Amino acid sequence: MLSLNVGSNINQVAGWLASVQRKQLPFATAGALTDTTFDVRKQVIVKTFPRDFDLKNKRLAAATLRVDKANKRKLRALSMTGSGVSI
Repeated sequence: MLSLNVGSNINQVAGWLASVQRKQLPFATAGALTDTTFDVRKQVIVKTFPRDFDLKNKRLAAATLRVDKANKRKLRALSMTGSGVSI
């Protein structure tokens, strides 16, 4: 005779997922903030500067705009000029 016994450890899996979410959410948020800030920087360099300013040095915008990246403890990303002024 064949016997089949099926069990579930859904409570352990749910606990593990909650732990992973708690640990990984700050990293994911920091990555999203940093990626968004770099996208904003790229938009400013590629579209805004050439449209609004007549620059002989095309690399000026890229050289002056810096990104302060977010991390898991500091969930803030800034796009700023070389002198530290946020934009």
